[in-house]
Amino acid sequence: MAKQMTKEKRDITSSNCLNDLTGKLIVSEQNIKDMLKPYMAKLMNEDNNWDNDTFCEIKEGAVDCMRAGEVAKALEKMKKHKAPGLSVVVTEMLQATGNWSKLVKRIM
Repeated sequence: MAKQMTKEKRDITSSNCLNDLTGKLIVSEQNIKDMLKPYMAKLMNEDNNWDNDTFCEIKEGAVDCMRAGEVAKALEKMKKHKAPGLSVVVTEMLQATGNWSKLVKRIM
């Protein structure tokens, strides 16, 4: 019963049939690829009209009030043993400094 439930909950990751433009069912993998190739080419190369109309508010001046205690608390809550991001700094490096106040002042 458990195996059947697991099988029913699987995502469909591939399809082994496709209808062509005339409604005829295509079953062979090569024919499916041949059918999808022009469709994908058209889809990826289609030009979209854009009027360059965007809106965003420009905020100038100081950042909203950010307190050193809030930054220190966030640094303490960071999960350990995670992969580094673009800065290549991991949580263990930050926590190894031991002196949060100096680190927070440098960040701010």
